[in-house]
Amino acid sequence: MNFFALVELMRKLNGLLRKLNGDIMKARKFEPERLELEFNPRYTGLPKWGRRTLRMIQKIIVHQEMGNGTTQAVHNYHISEDSHLKLGMGAPKIAYHFTIEKNGKVYQVNDYEDIVWHCAGQNMESIGIMLVGDFDGEGHEGTTRPTTRQLISLGDLLDYLRDKFDLPKYAVFGHCNFGKKACPGYKVLEYMKEYKRGTKI
Repeated sequence: MNFFALVELMRKLNGLLRKLNGDIMKARKFEPERLELEFNPRYTGLPKWGRRTLRMIQKIIVHQEMGNGTTQAVHNYHISEDSHLKLGMGAPKIAYHFTIEKNGKVYQVNDYEDIVWHCAGQNMESIGIMLVGDFDGEGHEGTTRPTTRQLISLGDLLDYLRDKFDLPKYAVFGHCNFGKKACPGYKVLEYMKEYKRGTKI
């Protein structure tokens, strides 16, 4: 059994234990934590994110930070004048729907209805997830690896979102499927491949 199959098996066992413990310990099901971040003040009086209906959501796209910050640090960069998003003005806010910290903590940072700028040409119909870290990918030499906790949380979040929006496993993509070859990185892609394989217990 390879490492990524083991991670996926661990995640499935954790989920099973949560269910078994639920009757006795009232264990809570997986639920992302909402993190409220301030909108870019330079967007005062201008439209913020575009909006969509939930039925427009057809896919999930996974990203890596390509840095070694935190959700807050990525947000600060995205709204800065130095951001690659809307140069000189920055984005309205961090440009993902969810982030996963190195310790596995999952944050929802934008509403589902928000059309955020995480993947050119795909934003209208997708949810964007970003893992904090700088991982090896095609044409990019990273400095860290995704943590086991991040990968377990990614699988839990994918299950959560697929259940919420009735999406099949083939609706889960990496940013590399839409042009950015280094994103989300080799290790995350290997885990996603194992996730899609669907280990059953």
